[in-house]
Amino acid sequence: MKPTRAGTKWAHVSCALWIPEVSIACPERMEPITKVSHIPPSRWSLICSLCKWKTGACIQCSVKNCTTPFHVTCAFEHSLEMKTILDEGDEVKFKSYCLKHSKSKEPGLSPARSKAPPEVQKGGQRAQRLQELEEEFFTRVQQEDLVGVVGLSLRLVDFIFQYWMLKRKANFNRALLPPRQGEEGLELQPQEDSIHTRMRMFMHLRQDLERVGAAAACFL
Repeated sequence: MKPTRAGTKWAHVSCALWIPEVSIACPERMEPITKVSHIPPSRWSLICSLCKWKTGACIQCSVKNCTTPFHVTCAFEHSLEMKTILDEGDEVKFKSYCLKHSKSKEPGLSPARSKAPPEVQKGGQRAQRLQELEEEFFTRVQQEDLVGVVGLSLRLVDFIFQYWMLKRKANFNRALLPPRQGEEGLELQPQEDSIHTRMRMFMHLRQDLERVGAAAACFL
């Protein structure tokens, strides 16, 4: 969670990203969260289709003519399809899909027209699978296993996990740390640039972790 501009209230970063009326003043630091007051009353009155609660602001399915409402946090908990798309104008668009429309397959061409050479089909299937794995990265983490490894409470591990998940979602599902040199299948950066990139990343992570530590102290 991140504070609002006044610093008196806190809001989920995921909600700030997917609720269209809300903004984040500094995208790099992901804070403060602004324009919460711009959320219309109609959004506050929606009942989440997942938790069935009429509290907080809901978003609605991005599929045309589908108005199914749900909380952003509930969507992540139920592994709904939540996409970040970079359009041709370098504008980031956030798409969300209800339980019915998540991971739905688009209508394809007829078998005769859609048929491709086996090697092309195999490569396309592999690329699609890799993209799916990248989008569902957070489902590969078992919080219960981490509790024994790091020696922290499940509640604190969940707090850190949610922060990491949102940070990576904001980075278009890409890993927060740059790839190591020599990693197979990836383009290599010059060593000097890689070191500087890592140093900048570590500085940002350290600042963010200090905030997480301060917030986590409230749970201990």
